[in-house]
Amino acid sequence: MARDCSRASSDAADTSHRLPLHRIAVPAVGPPRPLTLPAGARAWQVTRYQEVRRVLTDPRFTRVGIFGAGAAEDVIEAPNVMTEERSILNVGTADHHRIRRLVQRAFTPRHIATWRPWVASVIDDLVDALISAGPPADLVPAFTAALPMRVICRLIGVPAADQPRLQAWGSRAMSLSAFSAEEVRSAMTEFADYVGDLVAARRAQPGDDLLTSLITARDHGDALTDGELVSLVRDLIVGGHETTMTALGNSLIALLDDDRRHWQQLVARPDLAATAVEELLRRVPLGDGITEAGLLRRTTEDVELGGVHLPAGSMVAAGTVCANLDPAVYPEPDELDITRRPTTPIMTFGAGPHNCLGAWLARLELELSLRHLARRLPSLRLELAVDRLPFTTGLMTRGPATLPVTWSRPGNGATA
Repeated sequence: MARDCSRASSDAADTSHRLPLHRIAVPAVGPPRPLTLPAGARAWQVTRYQEVRRVLTDPRFTRVGIFGAGAAEDVIEAPNVMTEERSILNVGTADHHRIRRLVQRAFTPRHIATWRPWVASVIDDLVDALISAGPPADLVPAFTAALPMRVICRLIGVPAADQPRLQAWGSRAMSLSAFSAEEVRSAMTEFADYVGDLVAARRAQPGDDLLTSLITARDHGDALTDGELVSLVRDLIVGGHETTMTALGNSLIALLDDDRRHWQQLVARPDLAATAVEELLRRVPLGDGITEAGLLRRTTEDVELGGVHLPAGSMVAAGTVCANLDPAVYPEPDELDITRRPTTPIMTFGAGPHNCLGAWLARLELELSLRHLARRLPSLRLELAVDRLPFTTGLMTRGPATLPVTWSRPGNGATA
């Protein structure tokens, strides 16, 4: 399942956009090699697990200066949430550590575990609505989009009535080519204004939510500025919704594909849900590797990596998707095996200081979703062949635009 990792041809891109992500070919792992980014900049693509991890953990590879004022115009095709200079993703080391220290307590595995009963209740409500309405159904609006938006908005303290606006802004914030630069800038401005108003309202009337905690957070005299608060909350909403929605939709497609053997395995053994999630996050990428080649870094000095000399100032794309399929780390890496229990952490959420804050929350939502759907809708199946499903394109993530499913009603010879 290898392909050349120079810039994909338009024919290859068109073909890959029609495939579910668990069927897309990725570059074969190997030493760092030249790559042309979609916007035209030259970079080195890193694909082997240990070298990808090094890029993400070694301070000589940085995101500072890649985006924002003075950045090269050929690095990105259009601005988005990942390219804002003041984002926690792109600030210098000292500011990044300070901001992360103030927020990370809310996202530890222990704290996220306290949300388990409530998240389970939301999932049950959504499944209740599916069963009440009866088959068929489109799982995108009814489940995969609804769940993460409800969860992140409840966590932060966003009114439920505002969720449709946040979803629209989030799609534009994650755009690579799906929306014009002006549409993205306009959405990002409106999004920031909304969060700024929300911060002001919570200052005037504190609540029992993460936003109130962030407003009042202090650590050795440090506090978040208003600009940092707005950027951080926006990033949390976008990341907490878009990536989890995409992962959940793509995971269900992989489980329900072909003979549904993986789904049937999960139905028979719901205790596999947590293990299945880790394997699905490893095997089913969030993007297709065409619109985004990897997590970008720039070398601050000359570096030897995988036997290749990278001069100071070199752009590097850390291919986390390839790292997750490195046969030196994961035997038979292309095989989806929901019983797999690897000892090496997956790269889906990154590594090092910039690893995803919301990783444990995403895992919780995915695990409970699979567990509850398998238990309550064991006959769940796709209404379309996977190669006929429509997918979103031009975003940093790629998931199903619609996910038509059906199931057997009780009394029709099968359980729901």
